[in-house]
Amino acid sequence: MPTVRVNLQDKAYNIRIGKKILNKLGVFLKEIFPVALRVLIIADNNTLPLFGDQVFTSLQEADFKPSLFQVPVGEKAKELKQVEIVTSAALKHQMGREDFMAALGGGAVGDLTGFCAASYMRGIPYVQIPTTLLAQVDSSVGGKVAVNHPIGKNLLGFFHQPRLVVTDIDTLNSLPEREFRSGVMEVIKYGVISDAALFAFLEQKFSFGEKFLPKDLLKIILTSCCIKRDIVLQDEKEDGPRMVLNFGHTFGHALERVTAYKYYLHGEAVGIGMIWSSRLAVKMSLLEPTQGKRIEELIKRVGFPALPVGIKAAEIETAMQHDKKKRQGSIPLILSRDIGQVEIVSNISPSLIRKGIEEIVAEF
Repeated sequence: MPTVRVNLQDKAYNIRIGKKILNKLGVFLKEIFPVALRVLIIADNNTLPLFGDQVFTSLQEADFKPSLFQVPVGEKAKELKQVEIVTSAALKHQMGREDFMAALGGGAVGDLTGFCAASYMRGIPYVQIPTTLLAQVDSSVGGKVAVNHPIGKNLLGFFHQPRLVVTDIDTLNSLPEREFRSGVMEVIKYGVISDAALFAFLEQKFSFGEKFLPKDLLKIILTSCCIKRDIVLQDEKEDGPRMVLNFGHTFGHALERVTAYKYYLHGEAVGIGMIWSSRLAVKMSLLEPTQGKRIEELIKRVGFPALPVGIKAAEIETAMQHDKKKRQGSIPLILSRDIGQVEIVSNISPSLIRKGIEEIVAEF
């Protein structure tokens, strides 16, 4: 079974990746928590009926004391009121500081669970059990957990590392095609920022309409997790190098905000953001136009919905100003120099940024 070790000194943990390993969850956790503890398993309306009983049984058979708790699907799970609801459930189940939470689901469930674990009694452990491709390759790893504020996405959060990540690729069989493709956008991100071979692999898959076999899924999940692990080990709290993981996200988060988190899946918004960022890099002569075209064509093959009628460039620009990465009045942007290489660029001309937004709104 492939295992990625995230060796963060006293916060080290493993990412276990494989097929049909959900039923081994209790065994894996027993290696970390040898005594019988309470576990609050948090899942949404989609994942609870699919995997809740299996996870509950595996934990119970390992002598844990599990409880299941359901939250809304998608970004609604990341509303601040859900923190009070989840932590109230933890208090009801008499969870103490030695007990832990488990996130069973996609990125929103993982973010909410990690946030609640970080804040409950000043911090308790939690584990990630990602069931979407996006969560498996990205959000379940690295310890960034957050909930949304009405003004912007992920504005309230912590760095709180999980104690274990268990990724069962069989859970992806339950994903709608659109959700799977949303996750592929994050894999494209890893290709652009760090791994040209991974990018070329995705180009081949989508150029010829090939299906993703289990060995392909293992490859892209393992590769993505290793890339993110290596970046996080350099910069756990996003003081510098870790910012490259936000390629496409500044525009993407703003697009999610102006569409009230109801229109785009996260990966879709990031995909449009990567096109915007790549075009900006070409305009600034950082990226060769042929490479920018490759990035844009792959993202378009993966696919995303057109912008809703009535969205204005000024709305997106305003939403971008509330990005949490803003430093001294300027938002550092991640721009590609080549496929497999990016850099952090600050103090970009506001008119150039505005023109790029207007171009995207007019075209998409």
